Amino acid sequence: MADPEQVVCQWLADDPNLADWHVSLDVPAKRPDRLITVERTGGDETRFVAHAMLAIQIWAPTRNEAMDTARQIVLPRLHDVNQLDEAGALSVNSVYNFPDPGPPMRPRCQIVAQITTET
Repeated sequence: MADPEQVVCQWLADDPNLADWHVSLDVPAKRPDRLITVERTGGDETRFVAHAMLAIQIWAPTRNEAMDTARQIVLPRLHDVNQLDEAGALSVNSVYNFPDPGPPMRPRCQIVAQITTET
């Protein structure tokens, strides 16, 4: 069974363009300046497939860096996840500014996507 969160998290972590980013399923206690998290927020599962709704959050020192990283690196990488045997279609529902209220407030954006994986 392929865990959709883990599949996407590892796919992003393996991207050389994100080598300077901490990619994780959890927010570390000491949050790095550049952080990407992947969290399953919903979806359904059958005996054969999972349709998982994911929130991919990108923290950066500035709002522009968070959004640029989302649009220029993370989104193209997500659209290629179907290169993996265990991953099927991925659709992006939204990309938006989503500041972390803190304290202290931190620039962050969020991508909401749905992925189909084997179960």
